Amino acid sequence: MKKILLALMLTILFVACGGSGKSTFTLDNPSDEKITVTIDGKEHNLDAKTHEKVELTVGEHTVENDKYKVAFTVYSDSKGGIINPTGYPYIKERRVYSVKETTQTGTAMDEDFTIDDYIFSGPFSVTYDFIIDRSYGQGARGKGDWDYDLFEPFPETISMDRDVNIYSKMYNKNEFLEMVQEFSPDLRADYEQNKKVVKTEPTFRKEENSYDKNMAIAQAIKDENTKKYAIEVIELDKQYAEAKDGKTQDKILKDYKNAWKEYVQASMKVSDAEKADMGYIIPTNFGKGIIINSVEVK
Repeated sequence: MKKILLALMLTILFVACGGSGKSTFTLDNPSDEKITVTIDGKEHNLDAKTHEKVELTVGEHTVENDKYKVAFTVYSDSKGGIINPTGYPYIKERRVYSVKETTQTGTAMDEDFTIDDYIFSGPFSVTYDFIIDRSYGQGARGKGDWDYDLFEPFPETISMDRDVNIYSKMYNKNEFLEMVQEFSPDLRADYEQNKKVVKTEPTFRKEENSYDKNMAIAQAIKDENTKKYAIEVIELDKQYAEAKDGKTQDKILKDYKNAWKEYVQASMKVSDAEKADMGYIIPTNFGKGIIINSVEVK
């Protein structure tokens, strides 16, 4: 349990760092039609299969099209992401790099996924989110949830400090199919022959409210010192979700790092008998680059 807690601490402390105050999002239109999207009152007209970069400052924003109006908060440590008003699928690939020939695949496990009612299989995951948060679940290299962005190819070679490593890249549907054509023309031909084009709608990440669940776990902790810091972490996690300006966010992040460290250290000092019965809190808001505040369906 100590090792798990330490690993969790290092992961969360890594993502909890203040950023530059601006984050770059890709507003993408992979569809065959022109679209209009309004961000903070400014219209963006995108022709079919085009995209543009949008810089958003820390704080509250709105993005809307003819179907949805979404209010969200950008956080100071945001790595940006993708705005997907068309609801098209976005596919993340996990690719293994090795310094020598190996059969190791790390955690780049194959999954089945569907595009246009056609089943693909490989080290991929798919999302249809209206706003795809690059920060959430970000890796240890500091780039975010994926290493290589839309239209940014995987490099042929990478300098690594270990024998095997996994890097990830995000594709939109068109770019993914181009990659399939390059690496497996027969698979692309089979897809084209058997596909049934499906109109998809954007999904919206449900912002989990873990406050009550975590508080119940904290209140059941017998060690008063561990309980005190657990409650402090939970309260800070709630405050972070409600923080709208960068100064407040950074202050909460700083307090959180200190409280989490104290919580982990206190939990390590309790007896083995208490550890066996003690639950562990899991903050859900730290590490997110954006939090959706509301979704209006027109």
